[in-house]
Amino acid sequence: MLSLGRTLCALALCATAVLALGTAAFAGDRADSALHGTWKVDVDKAMAALKDGEDYKKAPDDEKKMMEDFMKGIFALMEITFTATELTTSLEENKQAHEWKVTKRDGNRWTIETKEKGKPDAKTDSGGLEWVDDDHIVLIESKEGKEEKLYLVRQK
Repeated sequence: MLSLGRTLCALALCATAVLALGTAAFAGDRADSALHGTWKVDVDKAMAALKDGEDYKKAPDDEKKMMEDFMKGIFALMEITFTATELTTSLEENKQAHEWKVTKRDGNRWTIETKEKGKPDAKTDSGGLEWVDDDHIVLIESKEGKEEKLYLVRQK
């Protein structure tokens, strides 16, 4: 017979496993509308990613400081808003509208296509989006065989 302590631990482990499986199943079934709303750059994560990059690591200290100050300023002002048909990037008064759609889902990782709105000849871009949780996503762009990531947090 199991002791009360072991029984409670076993129940807690089972509950944790069920919760994790349920959360994973739910997370992969998000609708496009889960993206709707305004997102801002997670400055701390974005700065950590910057400092992990090769260009930053190779730069002299004075250039590193300039890179940090410039990027912190940009990241603090940037917003991305998703509606049913439009993705708008905003940096102060500068706004750019794009059409967007999800073209592939693989669990928490989506592939999205964007095209600048109002320009029929505009190039269609494709990139990745990864859900961390309901309020955090990572935009992923592949450049020259490397992934560049932008960490976003939902604005409430």
